[in-house]
Amino acid sequence: MKLPRYRNVKFFFCCGKDDLLRNRQHLYWWIHCFTSRPLIRKLIAAYAKRKRLGGIAFLQAHGKTYAPEFLYNDMGKWKRVQDWIDSNDGKFKLLIVTSCNNQNYSIVSHHSIVIHLNCSINIMELMQKRGRVLRVYVPHVGYVESNRNLIKKLIASN
Repeated sequence: MKLPRYRNVKFFFCCGKDDLLRNRQHLYWWIHCFTSRPLIRKLIAAYAKRKRLGGIAFLQAHGKTYAPEFLYNDMGKWKRVQDWIDSNDGKFKLLIVTSCNNQNYSIVSHHSIVIHLNCSINIMELMQKRGRVLRVYVPHVGYVESNRNLIKKLIASN
């Protein structure tokens, strides 16, 4: 399968200089898995057009398995995922967080759509599960990944 070319992607690496993480093909597979559902792609496009936002911010980092909140490791220091979202909110149409989220913590965004994991998973498992481990947060609406009718309504209203 040929991957689509993703433009205007800003990668945030927090895992060191691992060649696998620096391989753009591997990173594009992650983006593809997070955005492969046609309805989600339409939602992102419609929302981005309405809000006049573009580009994707992609956070690649290890998440903390058991913590009081959703955390990621930035070169040995644990940081809040919510802080990363807040610092990039409104700068991009889509924020993708690939950090493990075993406790299924929720996040909040005011301007950008956020897609993140609801568990601990690798790319091969993500490809097999076809999106059932992803959460999609739309600002001022909430999580929409399991409500097709709401997604269609949001697309139509844009």
